[in-house]
Amino acid sequence: MTNQQVRATETHIVADFSNGEFPTIQKFPHPIQMSVLPVVAYRCGAEFVPLGTCFTVSPQGLVLTARHVIEEMTALNARRDQNSEQWWIGCLYVAEPAPEHEVPDLLGGILPAHKVFLCDDLDIAAIQLNLPTDTRTGKTLRMPASRISPGLPPVGSFCFAVGYHSMSWKDCAGADAQVYQNFSASRGLIKVLHTPYRDKVSLNFPCFETSARFDGGMSGGPIMGDNGAVIGVVCSSLGNPDELGHISYGSLIGPALLLQLEAKQPDGAEGFVFLHDFVVGGAVVVDDTISGLKSQRLEDRLIIDFGDGKTFQNLLRKS
Repeated sequence: MTNQQVRATETHIVADFSNGEFPTIQKFPHPIQMSVLPVVAYRCGAEFVPLGTCFTVSPQGLVLTARHVIEEMTALNARRDQNSEQWWIGCLYVAEPAPEHEVPDLLGGILPAHKVFLCDDLDIAAIQLNLPTDTRTGKTLRMPASRISPGLPPVGSFCFAVGYHSMSWKDCAGADAQVYQNFSASRGLIKVLHTPYRDKVSLNFPCFETSARFDGGMSGGPIMGDNGAVIGVVCSSLGNPDELGHISYGSLIGPALLLQLEAKQPDGAEGFVFLHDFVVGGAVVVDDTISGLKSQRLEDRLIIDFGDGKTFQNLLRKS
């Protein structure tokens, strides 16, 4: 955690964009705030720029987001001058205050990224967060994790996406800051699956079209299917062209099993493994759609057959 402490003082959740209702969460924290987090760029301990949304897939602080969310932070550093501080990436975590704390607001802070993992063929990235240790108990924070659904979702089924549409910051006295979060959600139908990609220019990765509405800041957030498991990652939106309904896109979560992460090998050395290996080891929980996939884990690669000739593979990087 940085020295910067964050107080969540206002949160709104939009139940559905189509009905215009904006119910307010009265009690902090809302359970989903523990597993769906804002992604921010920060520097100097007091400057923050909201970038998007992420969601946990492992209690040990492994989160997934959109690749282009990470690239926004990279662009911030590309634009900074030589005399300014570098931007770093992290996630905003809001937690219960200690019982003896006199301030009713929730306290939290920035969980800095320890490692970021990208794949050239996906608009999905993984972040390993640096989790804090409770000085009172000596225990490291464990985060509630989302269950993922790696199989291809049925066309015509419902999906539900969540994310932080907009956020604002207000510096307070000392090292504190107040955060105003707008937590948004939208429901829609899955219209079309695009594998291996929709086009080679802007959506050159496995994705699906949905009628759900995705607004700025929701990028990287989870898209859940009918059973509540994550089927995709919020990617982009074309708005409401010609008032025909919203057209949005989500990256399919199944190919994210090909993401390569760092993990300790049996000999104690750091090496690369696939997210699929985390699933096999039980560190990432999946639903029963995993049984519909045929995976072949070779020494130097992973090959996954999603059926109907839809096969994806990735070569393992060398340590």
